[in-house]
Amino acid sequence: MKSTRSRKTIHGLNLLIMVVSMILVLGTINWLGNKHYKRWDLADPANEALSDQTINVLKNLNKDVTLTYFYTFSPYEESEQSQEEWKELLERYGSISKHFKYEMIDYAKNPRRIDHFFEDTKKITLEKNGSVIKCGEYVEKISETSESALTSAIIKVTRGQMRTICFTEGHGEHDPDESGAGGYYRVREALERENFNVKQINLVREGVPEACNIIVAAGPMLPFRPEEAALLEKWLDDAGKMLVMLDSTGRTGFESLLESYMILPEDDVLKTEESAAVGVDPFLIMADVYNPSHAITMPLSQVGVIVGDQVRAIPSYFYEARSLKIKEDPLDKTKAEELVTTTDNVRVLSSKDSPLTSRYQSFRSQAGAGEAAVGARAPIGEVGPQVVAAYGLRVVEYEALKSTAEGVLDRIPKRSARLVVFGDSDFAADGFVEQVPNGDIFLNTIAWLAEEEGSIGIRPKKKKFLPIHFAGSRNWFILAGILILVPLVVLVNGILVWREKKRL
Repeated sequence: MKSTRSRKTIHGLNLLIMVVSMILVLGTINWLGNKHYKRWDLADPANEALSDQTINVLKNLNKDVTLTYFYTFSPYEESEQSQEEWKELLERYGSISKHFKYEMIDYAKNPRRIDHFFEDTKKITLEKNGSVIKCGEYVEKISETSESALTSAIIKVTRGQMRTICFTEGHGEHDPDESGAGGYYRVREALERENFNVKQINLVREGVPEACNIIVAAGPMLPFRPEEAALLEKWLDDAGKMLVMLDSTGRTGFESLLESYMILPEDDVLKTEESAAVGVDPFLIMADVYNPSHAITMPLSQVGVIVGDQVRAIPSYFYEARSLKIKEDPLDKTKAEELVTTTDNVRVLSSKDSPLTSRYQSFRSQAGAGEAAVGARAPIGEVGPQVVAAYGLRVVEYEALKSTAEGVLDRIPKRSARLVVFGDSDFAADGFVEQVPNGDIFLNTIAWLAEEEGSIGIRPKKKKFLPIHFAGSRNWFILAGILILVPLVVLVNGILVWREKKRL
């Protein structure tokens, strides 16, 4: 009897110790959680890391950038947690670059500090819980506390003077002022966020304006006139920068210009094999082979996703695209290489088989577009990977260095002409540009043409709520676990406790 009481006492003490220990552990965790706030996003672990573009921008900072955040605490507005999240983000920026500094000012407690700050910044209007970023004489206001807004502001104040992107018009090109599936309005917004000015030009009426830093021909339906192509070729020869996006519409008027840069657009259209069997438009093709040695595509080549038993790059999407061929320059004046190549299940068809050609056939015939060029004679019916983006680089002026130890003068490029060609223009239209990584490819191309390699990278994306969905047989496993396994564990545990009590 005495032994039974002793056992009960021991079991009771063990239970009491376990309960007290659990309370102490939970209390300690709660206290630490309040004192040292930290959050994790289990839906997307990459959300805690800074984007590739942000890291690249910060590592290339060679000017001092200062951010001042004006806030005040209010129980009805922005919470203390939001302030801490913004502070954490600013600390991460500062840990990467010594040129980035920040300060946080409570404007309710420091009104004189506010007056002093705005003595030299009268053009900026203070907003509640807003930030002001400075680099030399350039000042930018940030109204939202996000990585995307902060990185864009750093690019603006460090770049200083705005560059102008000139979109050609008059040939049925995509319109940067038009929104919708075929418009380029989102591209325009993205360019303006990165401190580019966007305008449209008509080469026939005004030629190439002096304000243009980069010229973009975004999917012309009609071929450019010989005099227009001659203007562009002359502009390129004077260290111009140009982006040409050509759809599968036959002759473009750029054939001679592009060939001089060792890039040949084919008179074809690309079609994905067997895609129609799964309900996908067969003229929507994927490209996931990126040139790992070029600044435009290197960041994309380093990000992989699991496809079956392989790890491949994130695919970009092109619609009714034509293929490109690269030539060797016998004079070694122009360097041309592929940038983006499709997957290996793409078939080459004649451009006459393109739905785009049939849609605009009457429009082109009325405008006197003429017969399509033969191009580089791609083998019709061929199945395999095809180049859909390429670049050409030609140095037009060198500068000499001092003589080396061997007495030889080493020349380095001073000015160069840069040309990028895509066999599609829809990839950057509103209907596709937000498809990762289409937007990054386009903006990286513009940054390279503008000689702003420091802002190239995979841009920060807005965080999204990512619910977990289970499909097929997984639902049965979950249902079995909830309705069978959990009650079974409770039942077995109850039987064991009952037997132990009975034995005692």
